[in-house]
Amino acid sequence: MRDRIVTLIRNNIFVVWFRLLVEIYFEYLQLAKHLGAVRLKKNKRKLEADIIIRSHAIEKGLSMVKPRPGFGEKKVSDLIQLLHYYYNKFGSSNFLTLVIPILESYFEFNRNQNSFNNELWLKFEEIRGRLSLEVTDYVGGIIWIEKEDTLNSLNQGFPRVASSRYSIRDFSDQKIDMELIYKALEIARKSPSACNRQPWRVYVYRNEKKKKDLLKWQGNKGFIDNIDTVIIVSCSLNSFFINEKHQAYIDGGLYSMTLLYALHSMGLGTIPMTMAMMHSKRKDLYTHFGLQQDEVPIVMIGVGALKDKYPVAISDRKKINEYLTVFE
Repeated sequence: MRDRIVTLIRNNIFVVWFRLLVEIYFEYLQLAKHLGAVRLKKNKRKLEADIIIRSHAIEKGLSMVKPRPGFGEKKVSDLIQLLHYYYNKFGSSNFLTLVIPILESYFEFNRNQNSFNNELWLKFEEIRGRLSLEVTDYVGGIIWIEKEDTLNSLNQGFPRVASSRYSIRDFSDQKIDMELIYKALEIARKSPSACNRQPWRVYVYRNEKKKKDLLKWQGNKGFIDNIDTVIIVSCSLNSFFINEKHQAYIDGGLYSMTLLYALHSMGLGTIPMTMAMMHSKRKDLYTHFGLQQDEVPIVMIGVGALKDKYPVAISDRKKINEYLTVFE
């Protein structure tokens, strides 16, 4: 009897609202102190994240269908200034070995396109010289992938499958058989979730107008024309309780990565696109694109056919020892 009363009290709507407000308050305090947008230039890790975002934007530009010679000069100039600031405040760091090769590739591209900005290059050379980094183990910019090599990798075990997956922005105009999407979704069914609740919902958009409207809403430009299919993964909050208010993003993230690998295993190209939007924009998902009010968006995935040869952003990763802690 006592347990039943306790359960009734805990699940009372006013009690739940109060408990939720308490949780949100402490979450607000954490976000207010540690979110990247707060005191960005005074925190080494926050500033590094900002630099990575800016440099990756340049790298993505290089992997577009037809990069415009001289693109992004203002962004590159701002990034170089930020590197100077970083060096003056925090000194040299191996983290910057992820950034320097991208800028080197950017200048090489423009040199080959007869659109070389020598003044900007000299500013880059100055900071590169000050950093005195050994970047031989890192690469940046783009590489060209052969479709045949990608398809062959799919039969060489999971490590090779995982390493051969890239985010693609230059798709073939070939149409995708919906049966391949179904097969990938079937593979993704095995994704783990908390207590096997499987809270994900999947929306597949193949109608041309709906697809174009959705991609325009998301905001990506320069590579959307040949995306054959758009997939949105969302998760229902109805599946979780007050101590699990973020579990939807965890379960949804697990499912989304499984789906990306599954689509890749079908020989399809993919590009995950952010759904991290403010409410003022996110509400369009419910009014125009079919999501239900109890769902939170996790990721948008563009799917397309592979060209015989296509460029991808290298997007080199940190070494394991840069983020690993082992307790023995």
